[in-house]
Amino acid sequence: MFSSRALDHVHALLQQAVAGTAGKALARTLGNTLLDQPTRGEALDIWIKVGDAPRESVVLRARRYLQHHLAEPYDLGRLAAVASTSERTLLRHFMKSVGMPPLKFLHRLRAERACHLLEVTTLSLTAIAEQCGYQDISAFRKLVRHHTGLPPSAHRRAHSVRAELRSG
Repeated sequence: MFSSRALDHVHALLQQAVAGTAGKALARTLGNTLLDQPTRGEALDIWIKVGDAPRESVVLRARRYLQHHLAEPYDLGRLAAVASTSERTLLRHFMKSVGMPPLKFLHRLRAERACHLLEVTTLSLTAIAEQCGYQDISAFRKLVRHHTGLPPSAHRRAHSVRAELRSG
């Protein structure tokens, strides 16, 4: 057996070290910029057997595609084609490996990207919503509120790197 998430463990440790020395906001910013980072609530200790490698590679290809195409409309057929498998097989492997369907995972990625942009940019809510794949601002507001418990503007005020610099 071997760990398929060793790099994610390194990223998590790096984030903890930055949080302890430079603050949580910088650690969040660092974590959001790392490729294929563990998402909130995702277990870091996923172990796979050598025989499970094909399933993991299908899921990894799908995850990477979703991460790099956040603003594009969700298309399960396209995602399955990128992962080189059928839609049904992709859904089965994704659920087994990640614990949620690809669409829910995409929503979580979009929410995390939105929070990052709210915290470190001065972009308008409309611009951030579009960068995260939402043309409907009300759907975007609902996503951020569901993910953080706060509306986007309140999240920006509470977690903005600029706000922490002013108060520190």
